Amino acid sequence: MINTMMGNMSINNIYNANVNKVLDKIGNKDSEASAADLFRSAFEEAANALRDVDNLQKTSDDATMKFITGEDDNIHNVLLAQEKALIALQFTSEVTNKALEAYNEIMRMSI
Repeated sequence: MINTMMGNMSINNIYNANVNKVLDKIGNKDSEASAADLFRSAFEEAANALRDVDNLQKTSDDATMKFITGEDDNIHNVLLAQEKALIALQFTSEVTNKALEAYNEIMRMSI
């Protein structure tokens, strides 16, 4: 998911795409989407995003090692891979922080 979005990395685009997926499942009258199905779907999306971040980090590490060992002499590829990994990690961190803030806000609500 992150790999394909790096070209047009916009938090609003990513947010809208994921919100639309959830709204489609909720609003689709033909399928009875239970809370467990929605949670499973959100969990799978999060797991896929984390795998993508991990792959970007590994790609960055590989590019760095190839540059250090002299297999690749193009510093631009190294810097690009490192920047992609950094942006993906920062995005993941921000999403985690927002999710925790939302959870804390829900816990503060009185019933």
